[in-house]
Amino acid sequence: MESCPTKTERLAQIELNKQLYNDLFNEQYSGRYSGWQVVALFYAAVHCVEITIIKITSSPSSDHKGRRATMNSLSAFRSVRRQYEYLFQAGHKARYECARFTPQDVSSLYNDLEAVESGLSEHLR
Repeated sequence: MESCPTKTERLAQIELNKQLYNDLFNEQYSGRYSGWQVVALFYAAVHCVEITIIKITSSPSSDHKGRRATMNSLSAFRSVRRQYEYLFQAGHKARYECARFTPQDVSSLYNDLEAVESGLSEHLR
């Protein structure tokens, strides 16, 4: 049975994902890795959501579908559902449709991650 990452491990992973986003944003790549940037942003959001779900329900999500269903059932996510959904959809497109993203798209998704972090901040402390 797989163990569930601790809150500390998830918070560290959020920071690692954001650092990867920033590393890939480096001028020399000029958008070449925009899909990976989007994936890193999405999974940072996943960890924010999981920390919150575990704090409220005491158990983690089993998969993306379950996570989204839990988010829809809890008022704590009301203010961030739209931003998380944007990240979810973009992450899916990056992973499964080989989508490319403009710098503006990526910047907007980064803002969505910041909104998720801000909206869930009381649970992330």
